[in-house]
Amino acid sequence: MTLILTPAALAVRILIKHCIPLIHGGAQTISPIGGREVPQSEREEIGLTSPGRTYLFPVDNVGVHLDLDGPNATIWFAGADCEDAMVYLRETLPRSYPDLLVRADEPHRKFAGYRICTLFGPLPNDRACGIEIVYPVRGERRQEDSFVMRITAAVRRDAIPPSPGGGLAPGSLPPRRMS
Repeated sequence: MTLILTPAALAVRILIKHCIPLIHGGAQTISPIGGREVPQSEREEIGLTSPGRTYLFPVDNVGVHLDLDGPNATIWFAGADCEDAMVYLRETLPRSYPDLLVRADEPHRKFAGYRICTLFGPLPNDRACGIEIVYPVRGERRQEDSFVMRITAAVRRDAIPPSPGGGLAPGSLPPRRMS
């Protein structure tokens, strides 16, 4: 049986099965999901000038992109099923990472017809993850359809030991539950 993915499903799969596990040590590479690495010249053409690696995953005549740049990753695609991506993400992410909690979900300040959702939470192995998602609002007018997730890796603040000189190291207080 062949699994057929839509661009939205593939973008969410890259996040859940590869990007987040790379942060906490559950995956070592993104290569099992296919795609091709984008040459540096093509990266520059789309405005990516910082060092990093970009991959293109073609699905349904749409390119799902993944850019890895240090502790940051960005996943994006345009057109296709952009309006379905956030619905799919809300259905699947909590099953794998229930501690990633929504900090905010509000209208985008610069782009009409879009919302911006921010998630943050702890991961295994003393790591944490922040995700900023820019997604289109179903049925609202906008100039173009696109879906973007920006993922940032971090060391959990409660994983930093006290400084050798005594007292608390910066950021060593335990994290609080988000409300």
